[in-house]
Amino acid sequence: MSLNCVECSCSWRSFLRIVALICQLMGIHDLEPVVLDEAPNEIPHQYLSAEKARRELGWKSTYTLQEGLLETIEWYRAYLREEGVSA
Repeated sequence: MSLNCVECSCSWRSFLRIVALICQLMGIHDLEPVVLDEAPNEIPHQYLSAEKARRELGWKSTYTLQEGLLETIEWYRAYLREEGVSA
């Protein structure tokens, strides 16, 4: 059984919107992603849904997207500090 456990307040988020949210949460205001659209055989539209996990496993997200990203960002910052890498 393959499950994509992603819970969002909306049914679709673009990659660029998620990058913008990560930048906002990290306080980065001068980064502009460059999209080249050069990947061969790229799937034009991909969607993640937690519906199957909810239906078959009774799964429920305990984080919003923003909460999960904030916790992930903090984890990476702490890890990089421990490794002596400036973030």
